[in-house]
Amino acid sequence: MKTELKLSSFLKYIGHDVKLNELIDTLFLLKVELEGLNEEEDIIEFEITPDRVDLFSVKNIVKLVQNYYGWERKEANLTVHDSDYLINVKPSVIPIRPYIGGAVIKNVLITEDDLIEMINLQEQLHASLARNRAKASIGLYVFDLIRFPLTYEAKKPEEISFEPLGYNRVMTAKGILEDLPTGVKYAHLFEGLDKYPIFYDSSANVLSMPPIINSNYLGAVQPDEKNPQSLFIEVTGTKKDVMLNTLKLIVMDALERGGEVYQVQINYPDGTSEKPLDLSLQPKSMSVRNLHTYLGELISAKEIEDYLVRMGYTDISIKGDKISLKAPADRLDLLHEVDIIEDVIICYGYTDIKPELPEMLTRSSTLSYSYLVSQIREFFAGLGYTEVMNYLLTDKEILSNLMNKEALPHYRLLNSKLAHYSDLRPELIPILLNYLSKNLKNPYPQKIFEVGEVIIPAKKAYNRNIQQLNLAAATIGENVNLNKIKSELDILFNLLQKEVKYKKISHPSYLEGRVFSVHVENKQIGIFGEIHPQVILNFKLKQPIVVLELELIQQFPEIEFYI
Repeated sequence: MKTELKLSSFLKYIGHDVKLNELIDTLFLLKVELEGLNEEEDIIEFEITPDRVDLFSVKNIVKLVQNYYGWERKEANLTVHDSDYLINVKPSVIPIRPYIGGAVIKNVLITEDDLIEMINLQEQLHASLARNRAKASIGLYVFDLIRFPLTYEAKKPEEISFEPLGYNRVMTAKGILEDLPTGVKYAHLFEGLDKYPIFYDSSANVLSMPPIINSNYLGAVQPDEKNPQSLFIEVTGTKKDVMLNTLKLIVMDALERGGEVYQVQINYPDGTSEKPLDLSLQPKSMSVRNLHTYLGELISAKEIEDYLVRMGYTDISIKGDKISLKAPADRLDLLHEVDIIEDVIICYGYTDIKPELPEMLTRSSTLSYSYLVSQIREFFAGLGYTEVMNYLLTDKEILSNLMNKEALPHYRLLNSKLAHYSDLRPELIPILLNYLSKNLKNPYPQKIFEVGEVIIPAKKAYNRNIQQLNLAAATIGENVNLNKIKSELDILFNLLQKEVKYKKISHPSYLEGRVFSVHVENKQIGIFGEIHPQVILNFKLKQPIVVLELELIQQFPEIEFYI
């Protein structure tokens, strides 16, 4: 996931005179890859690997660099102070969004840059760990305006009204979900519910309607360049572990900016109470033998300790084969000792690992499958087609509505991060049409083809799938000719030494009378035809299109072995 930073602020946080190119190279070694740099606009953008959600925080990237170089740095105060702040959870919200956690951070200086960075972190956590707010959502509030204890419950939509963040008018829950962009975007999270979560203080002032939007009164945190302020942070969720981890990440980022944190007690309707915020170090261990096995070289105990310190670990003890250590609370990626070993190897340096020649020499050769696919690619390239490669994931809208038909049976991802990449493609033609719709400014005619995998649910087993290789081609232009693409198919099957037959069929995506199924050895293996004008308009295209798609596995089963 991409993280965009203000370059000048980032270099100021680093606090040392280091060349930008050297810094970028170091970050690459530490799994933070440069995605974009615009010095004129003061922007630097990094790609963060999905396992390191802690590095969505600018402050954690800075800490990573400072630890790696061994520079002195001011450590955040992670001591969680006790308090009498309470949140009372009512029974009505338990079936809907049952988990909540909170923290109060006092005496923290929040500049404009700080606030932007915290909001960016909040949205990145929403999009990734929290699965678009389905599993967890974060709220930041002006602490001094809040009157404890707080109440978290669910009410009927008509009973909920407040000023949403960024608006100076009172709106109902229904109005927020129907009229505000944020409400429309996340309204599906309330689908089928007769009550919505609501969070308010002892003065009946609404904090938020989680996970949709904060209130304008308590949720409008403002930057202050000179005076420290206090914040209240809340996280609600449907998954307790995700809620707790999200709370941990957002609080630890805030504490890197200064201040101290206070616990908030949660009282549940069953009589239990919790103080969920836990920032204590994680005890971990690893084997020296396993480290040497993965590294392929022997290194001393002192070197191991030095590398671990530079990667942010503390309380390191090496006794015999066992290494005991403690990791920061926000290192959620440490699931196995191999994750810690990876950190040691990163610090050791991949470029310093001595290569070893394999003891056994094997002679390579081209697979028959690869040779066949290469022949098909060369054939279409020779006919003037350009090969394209699209993602395996697509949007159901492309597979169904835009094609004027029901989508073929296929798999859909649960809690996809992006709607445009939510469905596994069961065919290629809609994907090629979508590709053409992104190339409207290029000259016509355009001829493209793809040899790619599609995923189809198996008919006889609900938990199995068929992964097959398909070929598809599309031509768009004023003078496209169905006979031309038919003659190209004839030549292809002649080269493949297969007898082919065509049968006229009816299909909602194609012009009536201008669509044919393709048969080889009495098996239907594909389709070709001229796209219906309505489909062309659906994709915002303006010229006639002819397409074809073939299932290669139907006639060449040896392919199935390799994919």
